[in-house]
Amino acid sequence: MHNKNVVPFITEKSDCGSDHPVCQACEVRACGMCSELNTDTLQELRKITRTKEYKAGEQIFCDEEPTENYATIKSGIVKLSKILPDGRQQTIGLGFPPDFIGRAFKDKNSSFASALTDVTVCTFPRELFNDYLKSTPSLEHKLFELTLNELDSAREWMLMLGRMTALEKVAALLLDFSDRLHKARLLQGLDSEKNNFELLLTRAEISDFLGLTIETVSRQFSTLKQKNLIAIKNQRFIDILDRPALDILAGHENY
Repeated sequence: MHNKNVVPFITEKSDCGSDHPVCQACEVRACGMCSELNTDTLQELRKITRTKEYKAGEQIFCDEEPTENYATIKSGIVKLSKILPDGRQQTIGLGFPPDFIGRAFKDKNSSFASALTDVTVCTFPRELFNDYLKSTPSLEHKLFELTLNELDSAREWMLMLGRMTALEKVAALLLDFSDRLHKARLLQGLDSEKNNFELLLTRAEISDFLGLTIETVSRQFSTLKQKNLIAIKNQRFIDILDRPALDILAGHENY
């Protein structure tokens, strides 16, 4: 399915060349896909790497279209979604730095990827990257590890969606968003307060993500406020007032 409203990226910068500082200065390199590469292999990967920037709302990948590139998120948040045959949209995940987006060794994209905030990514042409993976076991192993971590997270969300109450789902989402946003900001050298953050998902996107109605989501936020677990400023800024209680509500054993 082709989306005629795709907005072209704002910038595209070549990252090749041995004297280019982009990889050495990359905030997320130490814990992302490239963390297993030495100087020589990193230089080889950089030859096929391009840095692209997207404004919030722009589309990065289109579902079921031929895969041209994969990407690693350097900054910002990416929303992954699927469109049902009747036109309904389902948010299926969020990508934070240094997540890898795209499905290696697959000819078509498996979901829509759009910029939830302004986003910067490193992109790699599919065929060249697949060849590079085969010749670089350390990178292939790291990507496999990241994929398994993503699978574990997906299974946890399946459990949440199938067994938790609406209130527990919203509590779990807030904690997950808070933790991942906090980690991403620290990786980029930015100040971050774990219990105070901007919830960048709309109520409609939250309802899609959790399988709830917008009205139900709004009621759960009201309940969390009444219990003095959170405070909400300007509809988007969340203050977690009692994190241990929110953790217990979300079913977390350790906090």
